[in-house]
Amino acid sequence: MKDKVLAIVDGNPNGITARDVTRSIYEFRSSRLSRDPRESLKQMEGEGILISREENPKGGGPISRIYTRDKRDKR
Repeated sequence: MKDKVLAIVDGNPNGITARDVTRSIYEFRSSRLSRDPRESLKQMEGEGILISREENPKGGGPISRIYTRDKRDKR
């Protein structure tokens, strides 16, 4: 799963959300996800692979947590 998440992050330099991961992984697999994408993203953040920030949508709405690759990670 980490490799797929990193591929999604690398393809989106502005960052990704848990929703992006769910949509992208669903395209690869027709079955349900083995884990909640938020759990995987939080774990990868804890391991220093990703960093996150909160972002307010320009038109209003709920705050999103955006994940990007931690530039200090050499994977």
